[in-house]
Amino acid sequence: MILRSTGNIFAPPPAQLIHSIHTHNTPESRALSVIYPYDYVRRLYPKIETEIIAVNDPHQFTSAQQAMYLNLQGHFDQLYLALQRPSAVTNLRLEAETVQILAELLTYFTSAKASTGVMYGKDALAVERIQKISTYVAQHYTEPISLTDVAQQINVTKEYLTRFFKKQMAMTVGQYVNLVRAQHAYEDLLGERGNLTTIASMNGFASTRALNRAFQTVYHQSAAEIYKTKHTWD
Repeated sequence: MILRSTGNIFAPPPAQLIHSIHTHNTPESRALSVIYPYDYVRRLYPKIETEIIAVNDPHQFTSAQQAMYLNLQGHFDQLYLALQRPSAVTNLRLEAETVQILAELLTYFTSAKASTGVMYGKDALAVERIQKISTYVAQHYTEPISLTDVAQQINVTKEYLTRFFKKQMAMTVGQYVNLVRAQHAYEDLLGERGNLTTIASMNGFASTRALNRAFQTVYHQSAAEIYKTKHTWD
């Protein structure tokens, strides 16, 4: 799942496919994404298989949901602040906020799939494929991952995988792998689990240059810049 916030909170569409969200940026705009792997959610909340998170239409909210929606925005603000002001407990703060966001979404904003009037059919296969791919990447991001490796997980050709993944995720397989690697590397960087060379190697990057490029794309700062800022702060 991907949730993005620029003042509003967005959840995945009913079919649970992951889509990009385009925002109208202003100089004051900020965007934040929280990614919850489907297998992670299902392990903690098995009912997700028969439910959807319905949070995209605030006009339909009950009074309790309206209050909780504002509360969720507060959690996103705290996530943003934690990322902007790294400290020795940043990972703990991020973990606490993201778990709380998920708990509140599942408590207040779930609906039975049958009650939504959405037809499920062809999309079920796409959902299953995306879940298999995300699970494989989560388990193997520290290793070299090729298009062939990923294609084999869903029994398709590399060419089909490229088209399918771009359509469903609005990014390439390589971009997704680097996103997952960068997120884990960021945690390692804040946790001071080694220098940049060590962190790059631990998270599947071929070099610190590749690590820096991924960070620049995801965090708009290189890993070296974040590393320097953290050690200056310390």
